[in-house]
Amino acid sequence: MWRGLAIVLAVYGTLRCVVTVLSPDKLTPIVCKVANGLIDADVEMSTVELSAMNTYPFLRLRVDSLRIVNPSSRLCRHAADS
Repeated sequence: MWRGLAIVLAVYGTLRCVVTVLSPDKLTPIVCKVANGLIDADVEMSTVELSAMNTYPFLRLRVDSLRIVNPSSRLCRHAADS
């Protein structure tokens, strides 16, 4: 029983530290850089927030003002401007 309680407290403490260290100011550029590397499009977002306390045992990643521009639409826009 004590081992189970110790594991739960360790997980809770770890999640608490991760959420505190990864504030939206630090997390937003990281997520934007990873998204731009994984998706063949221009990805922009204003804020990314990580939450675990309200959704325990799940993590929630909240993204505000997400914008994804497909490369083909960039080409059409440049062709129309010419």
